[in-house]
Amino acid sequence: SKLLFKLSQDRKATPTLEPVERHRTDDLIGSLTGKLKNMDTDAREEVNLRCILAKAHLEEGQPELAWERISKYSDPEALDSLPISLRAMVLLWIGRVHLERKDYPVALESLQSSLEYYTTESEETGIAEAYTSLGCVLLSTGDLFGARDHLHRASLMARKIGNARLRTDIYL
Repeated sequence: SKLLFKLSQDRKATPTLEPVERHRTDDLIGSLTGKLKNMDTDAREEVNLRCILAKAHLEEGQPELAWERISKYSDPEALDSLPISLRAMVLLWIGRVHLERKDYPVALESLQSSLEYYTTESEETGIAEAYTSLGCVLLSTGDLFGARDHLHRASLMARKIGNARLRTDIYL
């Protein structure tokens, strides 16, 4: 691993090199998990924390831990209690977790529901992300034409809203 240093000066203007501590995803996961355990019951904040934790675990290659964070909303009552915009986001992450767990039918169902909710809310970024994830599920199941169509729709939506990061994700 590389060591990082920053150049600084003391009061006498003497330059010194100081080691810089690198931040890791583990630190983020630990910090947010602690916050989740000690939080009051603000639904919006809890949903956001759970989705961020699911994303962090997926990036670490830990789909089972991601599922632990987001599975609270697999209960229909818990999901239905959320506003539509939050429901769409939760279903997007549930679908992505199931995609990584290779549970393609559940991923497809969750992502299609997410797309419907995002469309109802006219949330263009969410629509593009749902199309992207649906394309990935269809690629994984061998439906190349369906995947192409969904990824193309995602690309058009990302171009329309000017989201360069999402356009890059689509092509990767």
